[in-house]
Amino acid sequence: MRIVAGEARGARLKVPAGREVRPTSDRVREAIFSSLGQSVRDASVLDLFGGSGALGLEAMSRGATGAVFVERSEMIRKILEANIAILRYQKSTRVVSGDALGALRRLGDEKERFDIVFVDPPYASDLAQRAVEELAASDLMTPLSIIVVEHKRSQTIHCPKSLQVSTTKRYGDTSITYLRQAEPT
Repeated sequence: MRIVAGEARGARLKVPAGREVRPTSDRVREAIFSSLGQSVRDASVLDLFGGSGALGLEAMSRGATGAVFVERSEMIRKILEANIAILRYQKSTRVVSGDALGALRRLGDEKERFDIVFVDPPYASDLAQRAVEELAASDLMTPLSIIVVEHKRSQTIHCPKSLQVSTTKRYGDTSITYLRQAEPT
C-alpha cells in the first residue's frame, strides 16, 4: 500500500498481516480524496479506526494540518506508529489507544474539533452506525465538518436528525457515504 498523492506521494506503508485490518484500497482512497477536494487542505482530521493509518496519512500528505488516529490493538498501533514515523508526521499527529466509541467521548472531553472524520470499522460489525450516532451527539465537529464512512455496500447508514447524507458512492463491495451537518429547517 502506498500514499497516492501529495508531499508523501509514493511512500509505502506497512500493513498488518492477517484479516484484522482491511486497508482502504488505493483506488477507493483516491476516489475519497477526489471527492473531498480542497477541503483536506488545512483540515484537522480524525481517523477513527486507524489501522495502518492510510486515510489519515493520505490526508496529511495532501495538506491536512493534523490528524488523530484511534486504534485499540497494540500490535496494529505499533505498525500505525511506524507508518507515521516513516512519513515524519510525529509532530502533527497523535495516536489514541483504545475503543473507538470510548475515544470519541474522551476526545469530546478534551474539546477536540475535527473538520474531517474517517469512519472505517470492520465490515462485519455495527460500529459504523454506532460511530455516526456518537459523532452526531458529540461536539467534535464544526458546522462544516465532513464524516466519511466506508462500509459494506449492502449496509445502509441511517442519519441522526443532526446529520444528512451528502452522497453515497459505490466501488465494488464498498460504499462510501459522506455526511454533513443537517441544514436547519
